[in-house]
This record gives sequence, structure tokens and C-alpha cells, in this order.
Amino acid sequence: MAENDRRGGGLLAVTLVVAAALGLGLRADSLQTGFFSDDFVEEAMLQGHYPAERGALDLFNFVDGSKREVQLLMARGALPWWSAPDLKLAMFRPLTSALVGLDRALFGADPFARHLHSALWWVLALWAAVWLWRGLLPPAAVVVAALFFALEEAHTLPLSWLANRGALVALAGMTAALALHVRARERGARGSWAAVALPAPALLAGEWAFPFLGYFLAYELLRGAGGAGARLRALAPVAALGLGYLVLRAALGYGTRGSGVYIDAVSEPIEFLAAAVQRLPVFSADLVWGLPAHHWDFGAPAVLGFIDPLPRWRQVHWALGAGAVVLLPWALWVLRRSGAGERWAHLPWLCLGAALALVPMVSSFPTSRLVLPAVLGIAPLAAALVVEGFERLRTGAVAPLRVLAWVILMLAILRVNTIGAVASSRGDAAMTRYLAGEGEAWMLGANLGGDDPSARIVQLAASEHTVSLFTPLVRATRGRTMPKSFWTLSMADSPLRVHRPTPHQLELTAVVRPFVDTSVERLYRDSDAGFTVGQRIEIDGLTVEILELSDGRPRRARFTFEHVLEDPRYRFVTCSRDGIGPVSLPAVGGTLELGYAGFPGN
Repeated sequence: MAENDRRGGGLLAVTLVVAAALGLGLRADSLQTGFFSDDFVEEAMLQGHYPAERGALDLFNFVDGSKREVQLLMARGALPWWSAPDLKLAMFRPLTSALVGLDRALFGADPFARHLHSALWWVLALWAAVWLWRGLLPPAAVVVAALFFALEEAHTLPLSWLANRGALVALAGMTAALALHVRARERGARGSWAAVALPAPALLAGEWAFPFLGYFLAYELLRGAGGAGARLRALAPVAALGLGYLVLRAALGYGTRGSGVYIDAVSEPIEFLAAAVQRLPVFSADLVWGLPAHHWDFGAPAVLGFIDPLPRWRQVHWALGAGAVVLLPWALWVLRRSGAGERWAHLPWLCLGAALALVPMVSSFPTSRLVLPAVLGIAPLAAALVVEGFERLRTGAVAPLRVLAWVILMLAILRVNTIGAVASSRGDAAMTRYLAGEGEAWMLGANLGGDDPSARIVQLAASEHTVSLFTPLVRATRGRTMPKSFWTLSMADSPLRVHRPTPHQLELTAVVRPFVDTSVERLYRDSDAGFTVGQRIEIDGLTVEILELSDGRPRRARFTFEHVLEDPRYRFVTCSRDGIGPVSLPAVGGTLELGYAGFPGN
């Protein structure tokens, strides 16, 4: 027994080192990425530049849902003019906030050191996953699952984006807790006190920990020892923690509301169910086929790299996801009929846990990072099919007519989880690094006509989320002066027609796609949420009136300014491929045509 434990420990160590080296080596760009998106907001909060005051444990509370704060943030430009009047984007992540503050205290503004901190949590998560699987799978399957897990694209953005570190903290803590729980239950105990203690800090890292509770439920449903009472008692402590998290989160006023991207399952159950029908197959297609989930919102990939994207892409994407949902139980059935069913006895609950882990992720728009909790259960299934297929081919335990089927299945799994995963991960890491670097350079290099605290910067069009809203915050954290306001009039994926009817007014028409039609715009308001012709939105110093709708979304809007547009306090700029710089307005009665808002390289 001692010799087996030593061999198992050696396998664990070697597997961990190799998988960690491959995973981090693949994402070397991630460790060199600068601040990106919400990282800038958190830095502004810590330095006291965010328009709404935030404490050190409250760095993911972007808007608290009060009309007063929505108005304040719109007036300053930290929210766009179309934001829902009761918009709430307040995430309960005190531990993750504290780790951001710790980074700043230890490393200052050095992003590389902060990324090393994130990488440490990723290595801990990888170790916990391998440790869990070691007691559940044959050694060869543990090695293959660890390789698939380390290369999985879902890890890339949490490693590249400092603000997403909480996902890695939750993954490490909840996976270790699950391993402890399973080991205790397999020994006949009710559970492990350590397994109860670890979920508490993981949940305080953020809502990313909540999906992992599905694995505890799945284990007790399909594998737990004893009768229903014994299983409920074993599950009760961690279930109480999950319920306590939800109660505490609600009591403290955290959650989401009014967004067309984030959906709160408690306060918006109908919208959540509708999103689940759409998004669960999309997540499944990511897990099974390696089709990145972000293609649901951002369009089809080019087929074979050069053929034009498929027409009616969303229907194709959903159908592929539905096929993936069917494929998972079929794979379990194949393994069960393999004659070595006991060897894979833990896979059913791992797969059920993965399915349950996807459900809470429906609350956000589809991206590959959201399938991360489910990878813990799907990677072992993929590994089992490869190992079982190899063993059958090696021993000749496959009928000649089925050899080709097994070879195709194994090659497909290896293709998705190695070559495909590497390509997607490298692409994601490079894109995040590019956006972070170029975006910060654009914001710091913006020609805003000087630093004046009384200036009202009016950005006619912007093409990237961070540049659209965070430019003054980024500049303030680098010692520049915050303007009185920084209003972005359009983030539409469309050329604009800018007409000037009076000395105080501009009318913007989106030529191709209406306003509030992209996922980034819908982050701040559901595109179906009550836009009407003639609707007026009052902001301090600015009135917006909806003049025309297209499928319920604003197509044309009039912006009435407090002063004539030649007032020196106004600085009109726009985004082009050359950067953020001044734009000449038309004379009264004239019209200006603006192309698609630019960003370097597009």
C-alpha cells in the first residue's frame, strides 16, 4: 500500500509539473498582458478617481442600482446614455477585491507580478483537479485529463485578465473541497470539515464558485453512500453555505438588474430560462466541439480559415450545441458497454456535475471562460474515451468493422483538446494582450485638447468597450486630469450620419445597425427594454431624444447640449485608425458622414 501511494504521489507530481509547464508556456502572452477593461476601473476605485466612492472590498460594484448613482455615472460618462435607469451591476466579490488591493500594495502598477499571482492560483487549481481525479480514474486517464485541462481555452482569459482572477481562486478552492468531500465519503465518513471550510472563501471570491456546488449534488445523487437521509446530511453543510451566500449577497444589495447581458436567476427567472434554452447548447458546443462560445455573439468563424462565414450562423451554432448535449450521454453509454464499466464508475456523476455547473453560467453572455467549471467533469470523460479506445485497439478487443470508428473518435477528441485548444488559447491570449496594450496606448495618447477639469469631452463614436467609457479613468490613474464629463454618443457597429439642426444640437443616425444592438451595448440595457419614439433621457448638461426606432432599438437620436457646440468647454472627438482625436463638426444645417469607428488593425 505504501509503495502504491508513493507511485501515485510520483504520478501526481510529474503530471502536475508537465501539465503546468505546458499550460503556462502556451499562455506566455497572458503573463505579459497589461491592464485590461475592468482592471482600469478597479485601479481608479482604489485611487479614488471613480465617480462613485467604493471601498477596498467592493471593487466589482460598478453601479449599485440606485437612480441617483446611475445618473451620476451617466453624467460623468462612466455609463452610456442608454443605460437602464435602475441598472445594477454589483458583483459580490470581497476576497477577489482584497487580492486586487494586496497586489497594489505589494507590486504597485506592475502587471507582470500580478499575473504571476494569478498563475499561482491556476497551478493550485490544476493540482486540485489532478488530486481529485487521482482517486477516481486510472492513472493513464488522469494524465490525459490533466493535459486536456491544462490546454483548455477556458483558462486563457482568467490568466490574461487580472479582473477575472476570482474564477481561478474559486476553481482552486472548490475543486480541493470537492476532492476532500469525495475522499471522505468514499471512506464511509459523512464528509470532511475541510471540505466544508474551503467553499466559504471560494464563494467570497465571487459567484464563480457557485456552479461547483453542482458537483457535490451530483456525487451524492449518483454515488453517495447510504440512504437518502445520509446523503442529505453529507450535502447539508455545503448546501447551507451556498444558500447563505445567496442570502448574504441579496441582503447586502448585490446582484444585477436592467442589463441585456447579465441575468439574475432570482429576480428575472423567466428571462433566465429563456437564456438557458439559448446558451446551454452554445456552452456544450464549446466543450465538445471546441467551438468558442463567443462566436454566438460575435459571428461565425471562417470555415477552414478562408471560406466566408456560414449563413444563418446562430441556427447552425445552436444545432451543433444540441448535438453535443446528446453526444455526452452516448459517450457514457459507450464506456459502460466497454466491459470495464467499474473503471469509469465515477464519470456519470462528474458529467452530471459538469451539466449542473453550466446552469448558473447562463446568467452571462456566452464566452469560453464560462465553461471553466464544467471542464472539471468533461476533461475526464474525454480522457476516458481516448484511454479506452487505445486499450481496445492495443489488445484487439474491437471488432474489425469498429476499428475505424474508434480511431476517428480518438482523433477527433485529441484534435479538439490539443491542437484546437492550443490554437484557440494562443489566439485569445494574443488578442487580449493586443487589446490591453493598444487600448491603453490609445487612451493615454488621446488628443483631448489638453487637461481641463471643466472640459466636457464628447466622443461621437467608439469601437471598443474600454476606450468608449474608461478613457478618463485610465488617464486619471496615470496622473492626468479628469474632465467634467466624457460622453460617448455611439458604440454602434455602424457608420454614422451626424446632422446639426441647431447651434445646440446634433442628430446621430446609425446607418447599418441601430444603437444598442451589440452585446457590449446591451450590457447596460436590454435592447427590448422600453425604447419609444420621443423618449427623452436627461443627463446633467445633455438631453437625448429618441427620434427613430428599428426593431425596437434606437436608429436615430437627437443630442441637445446645454451650450452652443462652439463653447470652448466642449471637445468633440472620435475614434479612427489614427487614434482618439478631434473632429470638425458641420455648420448648422450641415451633415457629417463618419465611417465605422476605428481601432488599430481594423
